[in-house]
Amino acid sequence: MQRRYGSIDPALEAVLAGLADQGLVSPDPTAMPIAEARAGNVRYLMHLGAEAASVASIVSRDVPGPAGPVPVKIIRPEAADIPAPALLYLHGGGFAFGDLETHEGLARELAARSGAVVVMPHYRRTPEHPFPAAYHDSLATWHWLTTEATCVALGLDRRRLAMAGDSAGGNLALALCAALRDGAGTPPAAAALIYGMFSRRTDTHSHQTYAAGPGLTSARLAWFWDRYLPGGVGEDDPRAVPWLVTLEGLPPLALFVAECDILADDTWDLAERLEAVGATFTLDAFPNLHHGAIQLSRLFPPASDALSKVAERIAERLGSRGMSA
Repeated sequence: MQRRYGSIDPALEAVLAGLADQGLVSPDPTAMPIAEARAGNVRYLMHLGAEAASVASIVSRDVPGPAGPVPVKIIRPEAADIPAPALLYLHGGGFAFGDLETHEGLARELAARSGAVVVMPHYRRTPEHPFPAAYHDSLATWHWLTTEATCVALGLDRRRLAMAGDSAGGNLALALCAALRDGAGTPPAAAALIYGMFSRRTDTHSHQTYAAGPGLTSARLAWFWDRYLPGGVGEDDPRAVPWLVTLEGLPPLALFVAECDILADDTWDLAERLEAVGATFTLDAFPNLHHGAIQLSRLFPPASDALSKVAERIAERLGSRGMSA
């Protein structure tokens, strides 16, 4: 497969500059207290997620978790199949940012464009809750989603349950796929991994090329990992660093790589490893886009195209109708 390390689209640079002029940027957690950084992240992502696609319903509830209830949002697209396919969506944010409000817009778009009911948990975040808190909360939500009682109550098709995640959420999704294959629960029908945060490697070409961004930087990535695995505890655990998982027997995977991303080689290399073991997967690249670009779908047409490709691959795997372009 042909790798390409692009340059960020000048039109995208202009969009980001316009947002910065309004004080809307993704805050740097290395330069400010976590509460301040989170507040800025909320302002930024809530702006990006405004005017998201209409859906039939959004229901908030708690599901049983290992350390108390896990809040979730259940987002049902208009005119969904009966029974409907469903997608556990694990949001990004370096395990430290993101919540049910910041990512509702993106989840609504995924539901509307894929035709799947989207279930999004608010897993515990770092630095307050390092590994394995986010992993355990995500696994608990999957266990709840895949029960017959839940599927009957929500009108879901148990044969068409998948998961997806971007960045840190991609880490969680890949780790869960491996654990579920190995007996931790019902394996998903498929998984979509969007510019995933799979390894701690810093010697890759993409890491060195895009260490200063755009988007995710080397310093921010190191900060996220150090809060997820303080003192290196868990860095040899495949549930925390899914680069370490064995790949045989995983469900069909849809991989997505942003060309101008410090993490690009994690996905390119994962694809080569999957190919070597004969795994079923697809790989789509987002030309001249940076890490996190699908959040900009409202403001930048190529980012909307990238999000539509994610939804298309999910719909293909789940046999659902794509609801909107």
